[in-house]
Amino acid sequence: MNPKEANHPIRIYQWDTLKFVLILLVVFGHFIHSYTEDAIISEKLYVFILGFHMPAFLFISGIFSKKTIQTKNYRKCFEYFVLYVFCKVCIFISKILIQEDYDFSLFDESGVPWYAFALIAFVLFTILLQQVQPVYLFVFSIILGCIIGYDDAIGDLFVSSRIVVFYPFFLAGYLLDGHKLLQFLLKFYFKIIGVGIFLTWACYIQFIPNATNLWHPLVTGRETLDKYGINYFWYRALYYIVIFLLIFSAIALTPNRNSIISTWGSRSIQVYTLHRGLIYIFYHFYNADRLLEHFGNKPTMFVLLILSILLTIFLSLPFWETPLQWVLKPRWKQKTNTKNG
Repeated sequence: MNPKEANHPIRIYQWDTLKFVLILLVVFGHFIHSYTEDAIISEKLYVFILGFHMPAFLFISGIFSKKTIQTKNYRKCFEYFVLYVFCKVCIFISKILIQEDYDFSLFDESGVPWYAFALIAFVLFTILLQQVQPVYLFVFSIILGCIIGYDDAIGDLFVSSRIVVFYPFFLAGYLLDGHKLLQFLLKFYFKIIGVGIFLTWACYIQFIPNATNLWHPLVTGRETLDKYGINYFWYRALYYIVIFLLIFSAIALTPNRNSIISTWGSRSIQVYTLHRGLIYIFYHFYNADRLLEHFGNKPTMFVLLILSILLTIFLSLPFWETPLQWVLKPRWKQKTNTKNG
């Protein structure tokens, strides 16, 4: 966030509120992903959510990385790497506790930690490419994302596929003025348009045959040429158009006032880091059969949504903030910064 944007606290509340909604969808998506009792329903919901929540997070990350990039603050990359490793360790510990196998590989990642590692690459790339004309850089990132699937060698190693596919969302956030964007989308008719776009996306996923089979590989950012053949370029281009529309719709529909939800949203990094391991543990001790046994004929997805809300709020409490800050910004580093100040 640049100094100019810092003078607009209402804008910050709006971003934080949106971050809470997005991290809630991340948690809900992982509850769904681990639940296989009703594969059709869970798959449709998973694709609907996965389509836009991580691109939206990366878009917001780009908006708030302006100062980091403009001042060439490489220390932020170190913090992201610490977050990446810590997230992997948390998942590793949860797997040990439930006695499940977990192949720990530092730089080969397909799960939750990919986001933190991708941020390292995005910040470094954008710092190094600051002198390139923004329009050319953005167009090039889109084209690169549209052709990456033609190379089967690009995959989960160094999160390479997702880095290339999702970079345009981070870059767009960095290039756009966050305050002006919110002012532009403040108009009421954009909210109406946003509702229409989300309803269209939901109806498409729900009613069009094979929609989930078509879009699931696209929204994960890890598909290869085998799924789409020579037309991959155009499928990916369509993906960018649809997801950017969903992101702007989500922003337009987010209220811009301070609330307990915006406070929780300001701590979304805690939820991101800790939730996946807890879900693994939950499903180990409380599987789908026990859920149905406990809640009877109540809709299971509704139960999972309630559990997602409770877990998201629980991990958003201030209690978790101190230990996580200690990991990301150790005391020795804080002391060094104090002396230098």
